[in-house]
Amino acid sequence: MTLQVEGATWAAGGRTVVDGVGFTVPTGGVTGLLGPNGSGKTSLLRGVARLSRLSGGSVRLDGDDVLALPRRALARRVAVMEQDAGTELDLTVADVVGLGRTPHRSLVAAESDADRAAVARAMDRAGVTGLAHRSWPTLSGGERQRVQLARALAQEPELLVLDEPTNHLDVAAQLQLMRLVREIGVTTLAALHDLTLAARFCDELVVLQHGRVAAAGPVAEVLTPRLLADVWGVRGQLVDSPFGDGPLVAIASGP
Repeated sequence: MTLQVEGATWAAGGRTVVDGVGFTVPTGGVTGLLGPNGSGKTSLLRGVARLSRLSGGSVRLDGDDVLALPRRALARRVAVMEQDAGTELDLTVADVVGLGRTPHRSLVAAESDADRAAVARAMDRAGVTGLAHRSWPTLSGGERQRVQLARALAQEPELLVLDEPTNHLDVAAQLQLMRLVREIGVTTLAALHDLTLAARFCDELVVLQHGRVAAAGPVAEVLTPRLLADVWGVRGQLVDSPFGDGPLVAIASGP
């Protein structure tokens, strides 16, 4: 599934937050959405997923206008994982993952064999099968994020929209989650803060600055010393990891 964003604009309080943004997320790849705080990443993601309505522009899934799709049909095709899962209800992990099947059945329909199979597959892919009977409030931050990823996968979406999925996670949990996102093979647009995680796990990047696209394309073409200086105000460059497991972004500690 290919995502095409053209001229996306969103304004609030008399201020244009997202200003004419356009890019394409290729089928099956992971595209990272980067930018400093306040650059418009979350606002753009919410517009793409129709959690808020864009002021202008278009968002298309394989040519289908997102704004024209019935909400249930859209929920079958797009799964969203936001920064924090706010519920503290005493649900089991299996119950939380099962919420991902809501777009696929009516409000009065009982869980079907297809639903149970989809939930089982999603938990297996996200590595949380062993947590199925655990209570949600007892989970660590890393466990909660993997369960939320499993819930999104249970929707059987064509597109994953992830807003800072590694937020509040320790280093090991960040790496584990991004490996999972990389391995599942679903077309993904993910807002990220950590430049090294983006460099290591994304195929392409879109960098926002003041609500506009500052750069877009393959990782090595985007994360240049000049862009790091212009957008983040730091001295840095993309280098090979000494462990041979992909690139990382080296940032100087001084001017």
